[in-house]
Order: sequence, then structure tokens, then C-alpha cells
Amino acid sequence: KVVMVNFWATWCGPCVHEMPALEAVYNRHRADGFVVLGLVADGRSTDAMAAEFAKQRGVTYPIVRSTSALEALFGQPDLLPTSFIYDQSGFLRAKWASGVSEDQLESEVGGLFK
Repeated sequence: KVVMVNFWATWCGPCVHEMPALEAVYNRHRADGFVVLGLVADGRSTDAMAAEFAKQRGVTYPIVRSTSALEALFGQPDLLPTSFIYDQSGFLRAKWASGVSEDQLESEVGGLFK
């Protein structure tokens, strides 16, 4: 599988802006084995609030709460959104801080399935 880990928050404008791009590329490639995992790095909202927030924006990829231990594993992302793409072998292929466009994401993900 190709895995994208996306740190985001409900109060983060760029996070909300990139959600449609993540959803579009996820829908285009999930049958190929593309997985998006949205990690809520947001102390202001409950899990239920974050899930409802994502649902209202049409997000269908999994959303879970981030933890400080998990964030430490990813080098304490200090900008939101921050995303990581791992290829089928588990190697980090791309990292974006402050958002990614659909074209950028498609170029990276689509290339991994060729």
C-alpha cells in the first residue's frame, strides 16, 4: 500500500482547504492500495466534533486522534497541515508542510502506482 499520513486540525484554514484534494486522490487510487490517515492534532475539539467536521466536508478516509507520542515519531510537525507519503516498501517519498494541492498529490501518488 501507499500510505499518506496527514496531521490536521479543525481550526486550520489550510487543512480545510486541502481536504477536497486529499479526498479526490484517495477516491481515485484507493482501489490501487492508496490509504490516507487523517491525524487530528487539535486539542480544541473532541473526537466526535472532529469526526463530524470531517464528515460535513465529505471526508471518507479514516480520521483518528493524534497523540504526542505519535507526533514525536513524525518529528513533531509544527505546521498544520503536514503530510507524509510512504511507498509500498515503507520509504518516505514526500513530505508537505502547509498543505498540498491535488495536482501535487496526484503526481506523487499516481507515480507510485505506475
